[in-house]
Amino acid sequence: MTIVLKNFIALCLDSITAAIAPQRVKEQGKFWNFYDILYKNQEENSGWANKDTVKKFALQIGGLNTHL
Repeated sequence: MTIVLKNFIALCLDSITAAIAPQRVKEQGKFWNFYDILYKNQEENSGWANKDTVKKFALQIGGLNTHL
């Protein structure tokens, strides 16, 4: 089975950051870990997916380099 995930970056103001961040985490093999945290904490179109919040989510994942 293949799962295809598509980012619809035009849906809200937060969608660009919320789409880019998991792709950077993917390079470190932690995509699904980050995606789960991002999905559970989403607040559509509220400014929640800013740089500081996304970094806070990334820090919850052990072994992830957040200085990229």
